[in-house]
Amino acid sequence: MSADAPLPRTVNPRKLAVSGGAVSGEIALAGMRRLADFLGCSPDDLTTRAVMAVAFSEDAQRRVTAHGRLQATLPMACRVCEQRSDVPVSSDVQVAIVANEDDGADLPRDLEPLVVQDDRLDVMAWVEDELILAAPVAPACVRAACQPSVQPEPDRTEAGGKRAFAGLKRMMDDADGGDESSGRGE
Repeated sequence: MSADAPLPRTVNPRKLAVSGGAVSGEIALAGMRRLADFLGCSPDDLTTRAVMAVAFSEDAQRRVTAHGRLQATLPMACRVCEQRSDVPVSSDVQVAIVANEDDGADLPRDLEPLVVQDDRLDVMAWVEDELILAAPVAPACVRAACQPSVQPEPDRTEAGGKRAFAGLKRMMDDADGGDESSGRGE
C-alpha cells in the first residue's frame, strides 16, 4: 500500500459513510506521544510515516463502519538484546463508529467500537491507537541469537514413548483401592 497524499487531520465519518467515501494517505508518526511512550522512545525518534486506506459505509443497521488497512514501521527494542530495530506493523481496521462505550456493547464480533463525539474523528489519534494495538508485544530482531529456537516435539507414540495420563489412571485406581466408600456417585 502506498500513498503520497497526507491523511486529513479530522473527518466526519457519517458524511463519508453516506457518500460511500474513503480516505487514504500518509501521516507522520512524529508527535505521537502515547505511541512513543509505548515504544519507550522520544516522540522525536518517530521519524517514519504510517500509511492508511479506509472506506466508510453504513451497514444494514445504519451503523457507520470503517474498513481498511494501516501500515507503518516502528522503532522497537528487541526483547532479547534490547537493540532497536525497525519493525513492520500492519493492521486490518474494522470499526463501527459509536457515540460512547455502551453503544459498542452490541456490535458484531468482527467490528471494534470507535468512540467519536460531535461527528469529528481525530485521524491522528485513531492511527496512534491502532498502531499501539497492532505492535508486537515482544518483538525480536533479525539476529539469529534473538530468534526463538524451535525444536520438534518428540514423537510420544514410538515404542518406549510414555502416555501422558497413564500414571494418573494408576494413581486414581490405587486411591480407590477397591473401597466402595470413596464418596463417588453418592
